[in-house]
Amino acid sequence: MKTSPIFFMKTSILILFFIFTTLDINAHNNTCKNTLDSNSVVALLKSKGLILQNKQLSQEEIERTPSYQPKVQFNEQECTWEVSSQQYSTTKRGKCKLTNGCSLVKSLLVIVDAQTQKIIKKYRTKELSPNFE
Repeated sequence: MKTSPIFFMKTSILILFFIFTTLDINAHNNTCKNTLDSNSVVALLKSKGLILQNKQLSQEEIERTPSYQPKVQFNEQECTWEVSSQQYSTTKRGKCKLTNGCSLVKSLLVIVDAQTQKIIKKYRTKELSPNFE
């Protein structure tokens, strides 16, 4: 029994159509539905007390100085928001009393799920550097 070239061509087109349709469906399933923007993420974390700010500075000074503001990034692959904030202070305790004091930098990185608005992880770090002058 001989198959015609037209039958072969129609079958090939049908198979290719099926493959591209399923690839398109799989691509739509992996999309991230972001329900937040950067301002709402910062507001959410401020309400939970997860933004570090210098207590001795006014809100006006924090708003006009970029290094005091939280850094917000959206990770599209993970569908998460990453917010990092820092708090600066000085101390003369411990080994710092033997020098001209130390600068203390506290950092907090918070990862928030963009779809559910839940906090996934929190990373806290402290860095102490002596002031030699």
